[in-house]
Amino acid sequence: MLNFIPGAASLQILWQCDPGQELECLPIERLESGDAQTFAIGAWPTKKYYYTYPVTVRRTLKSVILSNYRHPPEWPTDGDWKYFDGTLTISLASDHEPQTLTWVRQDSSRKYVLERDLEWQYFPPHKTPPEPRGRIAVNKVYRPLQGLIRIMLLSTMRRCAISDCEVQECLEAAHVLPVQNGGVEVLENMILLRADLHRLFDAGLLSLRVENGKLRVFSDRTVENYVRSAVGKGSERGWLTQALHSEWIHARLAIQPGLDHVRVDA
Repeated sequence: MLNFIPGAASLQILWQCDPGQELECLPIERLESGDAQTFAIGAWPTKKYYYTYPVTVRRTLKSVILSNYRHPPEWPTDGDWKYFDGTLTISLASDHEPQTLTWVRQDSSRKYVLERDLEWQYFPPHKTPPEPRGRIAVNKVYRPLQGLIRIMLLSTMRRCAISDCEVQECLEAAHVLPVQNGGVEVLENMILLRADLHRLFDAGLLSLRVENGKLRVFSDRTVENYVRSAVGKGSERGWLTQALHSEWIHARLAIQPGLDHVRVDA
């Protein structure tokens, strides 16, 4: 049974499907005119699948219109999956918050107005400054948002932030500020890392800093050569500094300063 996920800041639509359900998440603040993707969890009937919808976006001051939905490439081939193309129109209030949602299927002229709270909810981006606490302690605990956030990161960042690795099977969603230390599961507090670099990050042997608006990579001297050989051009990419809020990095450094670390991406 799927339900809304308050921790995933987005406009969320709960589609009732036969024989399952689908929760579609739209990063409404990031959707600009052109090609984009929305993110979804599907349950048919008991197993959950995570996938993306390629869409075309047209944005105005008062609306966001999604059309030309394409078949999700990650959909499994088994099960009774039904795909419908159409146009989703989201009207915006004066503060740019979603106000009404209207869906029109491609094979029908009938407009269907979705009911707020029952069929859709809006969870705005996390705006409370992080308050780091304790010492860095990372426990490998499965969290319900992991699968969804990972596909969001794969769709927005596309590669490891440090090594530029694009092999999806090697990439993991890492918390900048761990949940145990005051972090929350929002995109701004998540980063895509190659599995080995994720382990070093969690172990405190690798650290990140923001200098002059750019992400910089530092490491403990014991793994300096290893990390240096793995570093790509990721720390120089503009998309990363836009997607990752520096306040979460500063919060982590407040409790794990990594004073003995050396810069390895110079």
